Amino acid sequence: MRWLPELPKGHLYLLLAPRSIQRPLLNEFIARLALRGEVQVLVCGNRFEAHAIARRLRQDTAALEPALRRIHLARAFTCYQVLSLLRRHRNTILPTIVTDLPDLFFDESVPQGERLKLFRDCLHELKQLSRGVQTLVSATPVLDPAQQLFLALLQAAAETLWEFEPLPQSPPQPRLF
Repeated sequence: MRWLPELPKGHLYLLLAPRSIQRPLLNEFIARLALRGEVQVLVCGNRFEAHAIARRLRQDTAALEPALRRIHLARAFTCYQVLSLLRRHRNTILPTIVTDLPDLFFDESVPQGERLKLFRDCLHELKQLSRGVQTLVSATPVLDPAQQLFLALLQAAAETLWEFEPLPQSPPQPRLF
């Protein structure tokens, strides 16, 4: 995956792909940035593949531990915490990757109107952040119309969208017996 593009500053990038495609791409971006310097990863979907990233780093460096220490993690567990994380990191100078941003906004225990306001505030924070640092956000496609609204807002906020579709499944081989 050495063909992945660079992430210039001043631009909000969105990686929209099924998890099976998205995870290796995110791991590659994180590893690439960690090889060059520090990187901040804001985990919103409770998924971070530290072992896969370590394996990827080991391909390019024998100094694995220093490269891993350059990855700064922060994790949100609710939609309220996502906004708090983004505000806390708004003045960062580190390249930033935000994983699975919309996932925590699908929580139906929080009223829809409140979730939408929080999400719009998060998008504002991301736009501000992307002006100064490399910023990549990931999301997965959704089928639920209520969830698609969040994804549509995120797509509208992103300056660049990288969208990947699931790989076609080959039909099962017929059984002989």
